[in-house]
Amino acid sequence: MNTFIVTTTINTPTRATLAFCKLAKQNQWRFIIAGDTKTPHGLYQILEKRFHPFVTYLSPETQQVLNPKLSDIIGWKSIERRNLGFLYAYLQGADIIATVDDDNIPYNTWGQNILIGQEIEIDLFINTACNFFDPISVTNCNELWHRGFPIDFVPVKNNIEYKGKTMRRVLVQANFWDGDPDIDAICRLSKKPIVKFNDFMPFGSTQLAPFNSQNTFIAREVIPYYAMLPFTGRMDDIWASYIVQHYFPHSVIFCNATVYQDRNVQDLVSNLENEIIGYRKTLALLNDLPNFLNYIPQKNKRILANLARSIQIILNRVTTMKKVLVCGAGGFIGGHLVKRLKAEGYWVRGADIKKHEYSKTQADEFVLGDLCDINVVRKCVDNDMDEIYQLAADMGGAGYVFTKLNDANIMTNSAQINIHIAKESVIKKVGKVFYSSSACMYPEHNQTDPNNPKCSEDSAYPANPDSEYGWEKLFSERLYLAFKRNHKLNVRIARLHNIFGPEGSWNNGKEKAPAAMCRKAAKTPDGGKIEVWRDGNQTRSFLYIDECIEAIRRLMNSNFSEPVNIGSEEMISINHFAQMAIDISKKNLSIKNIYGSEFLKIYGYECPIGVRGRNSDNKLFKENIGWAPSEPLRKGMEKTFAWIDEQVKKSV
Repeated sequence: MNTFIVTTTINTPTRATLAFCKLAKQNQWRFIIAGDTKTPHGLYQILEKRFHPFVTYLSPETQQVLNPKLSDIIGWKSIERRNLGFLYAYLQGADIIATVDDDNIPYNTWGQNILIGQEIEIDLFINTACNFFDPISVTNCNELWHRGFPIDFVPVKNNIEYKGKTMRRVLVQANFWDGDPDIDAICRLSKKPIVKFNDFMPFGSTQLAPFNSQNTFIAREVIPYYAMLPFTGRMDDIWASYIVQHYFPHSVIFCNATVYQDRNVQDLVSNLENEIIGYRKTLALLNDLPNFLNYIPQKNKRILANLARSIQIILNRVTTMKKVLVCGAGGFIGGHLVKRLKAEGYWVRGADIKKHEYSKTQADEFVLGDLCDINVVRKCVDNDMDEIYQLAADMGGAGYVFTKLNDANIMTNSAQINIHIAKESVIKKVGKVFYSSSACMYPEHNQTDPNNPKCSEDSAYPANPDSEYGWEKLFSERLYLAFKRNHKLNVRIARLHNIFGPEGSWNNGKEKAPAAMCRKAAKTPDGGKIEVWRDGNQTRSFLYIDECIEAIRRLMNSNFSEPVNIGSEEMISINHFAQMAIDISKKNLSIKNIYGSEFLKIYGYECPIGVRGRNSDNKLFKENIGWAPSEPLRKGMEKTFAWIDEQVKKSV
């Protein structure tokens, strides 16, 4: 099952946090860390990189993108930021979510006996003096009581009757906690316990029982009903536990302690003050659970309304998600786009002839099939789908596109995909379609001067691309514009200029110049030479993947429907570009330009030519979208080199 661990923190990475990172990696789970404004973001970004792809840090900025309304309602400096972690995990397809605290150190046995979704035999207990059950009352530490157990019934909490064995389908598994546990504030102040719970068989009750958010596993079907409630002090997770039991009665079990709580520094008196709302209102809440919103403190009408909205956002988030299809999701740009769309809260179906080579897809569904086949496309495109991102194409770098060895496949395969997508989008009434065209469609005669290439959108005609790949791109642009004109298809068309970054082809013959230069610099021994095809004076611009995805999303959210460039205006010669890769590698390498008979002898075909100069012109994008890329090429290359250098070392 797809298991996620979720926490929130304002602290530097703790012993517990590092242990959960390691557990996630060992078991191929996902660990989601929701940050806050006080969280040391840089440290968690390092942690995320170290344990990629098993650890994800949700920065405040990411949380705002994920669900702005919910983020604003919850507010900052709040443990309820964890709701954004639950939401993210749910949207990533979590079957089980483990909610943990950053001061609960997991034992070696943590996660080894997850019972979610199973029907198991448990011991059943009830309280004979009231209608509520304190799970601590049947343990060896029954002088203590659980946070959120109605204070009115603490004197009779141990009036317990064993009812024998029963079968229970488990939707919530609340594991106990040794050490300095997060129990009731009065209990902690008066007893100051350090506890070690004896082992026991899984147990439960037919009565309402509190469980907290510090070591608890929750089934996917429960998550839309489980929200840590803002504005309720230290009852946020406890009242949430009671609400879950209202919707899913007799679904909770309690299990052995699997963590040791090495408590972060806390003010026990402040904790007590934050639990007073529970002492005053928990019993009334439990006696009227269907109307639980009536028991939220009415500091003012706006807070109550916002809380209601926050709960409603969580309850409705699945049915209100936009549904999108990413064609080419197994590729470089498509894989990154899927991640961005998931972070924004979309339901995503990916489709490609292959799975992503370098990372596990985050798509909710992935259709493995050839989009040249109309039946595969029909399977992928649903009625009234909100958006389609069409990035699928038969393509590669200069060694694939410009050798003329693959022209028939390039034109046939890519054209078939676009014809199928355009037709199905009209038939199924898709809301909006994005088509990724290419700067390769620009005429060759405008790109002969390496210092002054002309690639403004209005220079596309008279048409004269330098490759069949470019001609197919131009044809498909006209195809989508014809469907817009004749069938009212809502289209967005971007002419992409040399996108690069991690998790793309780097050694299979389809890699582009940035990956090729990084690979050569990484693999070549100190003192060696790296090849640059032709004289190296040809110029290009290169756009880092994150800025490409940002531009695509901004274009899709705009009303601009004509073809437009997405690229960088930072032009560089290929020789200088190769030198940049060398400088980043910190090696003593030189450049060897290769072409003519020497190239033919080594590779068996003429050295690809390509245009002499190409650079994005972003004027139209700035005027109509109001944004432009700004990250320096060197910064993107440093990140790309680090990733490719890692791949090279792994391949040795």
